[in-house]
Amino acid sequence: MQPPLTHRPPEDSPLLCAARLASSEELTTLLQSGHNVAEADAQGWTCIHHLCASAEESKLKSRALQVLVRHDADIEARSASLQIGLHN
Repeated sequence: MQPPLTHRPPEDSPLLCAARLASSEELTTLLQSGHNVAEADAQGWTCIHHLCASAEESKLKSRALQVLVRHDADIEARSASLQIGLHN
């Protein structure tokens, strides 16, 4: 079970946490309020990486991916270890 958005690790931004939880509504709100869709964590994981590695239901992940793509997320972004999110 994923922690609620209010209980996120300190190194994770609200945007990355919303991606990990596959929360399309939260992603939309955060991106519309000016968060950067290309934001990455210390390992270079973007929202796409966190979303694709998420254990959330596929239907939720699909909706969240649509939100990220509509906001110009780079689906080929590589992490520091050269991982591409869609291949997780």
